[in-house]
Amino acid sequence: MASTTIMKSIGILIASFIFGMVLLYIVFTGTKEKRKQQLDIILSYTIQFVLYIWLGKIIASLDLFIQDPIAVLAYPGDSTAFYLATGFTLLHIFIQHKRGKINEELLMEGFVPVFFATSFFYGFLQITVEDHSFQLYFVWIVILCITTLLLYQHHWSWQRSSIFMMIWSMGAFAISLNKGYVVILGFLLHPIYFIVLMLFFGTYTWMKRRAEVKEMV
Repeated sequence: MASTTIMKSIGILIASFIFGMVLLYIVFTGTKEKRKQQLDIILSYTIQFVLYIWLGKIIASLDLFIQDPIAVLAYPGDSTAFYLATGFTLLHIFIQHKRGKINEELLMEGFVPVFFATSFFYGFLQITVEDHSFQLYFVWIVILCITTLLLYQHHWSWQRSSIFMMIWSMGAFAISLNKGYVVILGFLLHPIYFIVLMLFFGTYTWMKRRAEVKEMV
């Protein structure tokens, strides 16, 4: 019974991600080559994020992993694994950027619409299929999805992506203050997580703008 529930949750998460990827391909107005590049890079980093969640599970439950590895790896990670995976992924992107092996602007432009669409579809399936109660975060993500889709039809950029991630983080932070957490894609995330993300994307935007100004001078 427990394994069936886990498989069902994983199936919903995968279906939601596919929905987000397909929506990006349909809505994006760039060239076919650019769309393919975005989908490839998003898929690549999503797979890496999942692997980092497994690594995070091992680190968070090292004693249990040594005794019974299957017990740790067979079940979805908790919030600690998600935090570690986020940190590992951002560090990975930073290293790849320093080595000149990633176009983070292309990643940012595609990631935000996919993330919002995935979160929306996941929340929708949780309500309709899993019979979960209606959550305020779902309303927030619907608003962001609609706004993103409207803006994406005209012009989208890494600046808007970064700003929208800051706005999303602020909203999620405010919502999380009610219960001390907010559930995102099945993970219970603490308010501090969103503060860290706000600072990260704020710093990223400032540094990118500063670099662009220097190039123009």
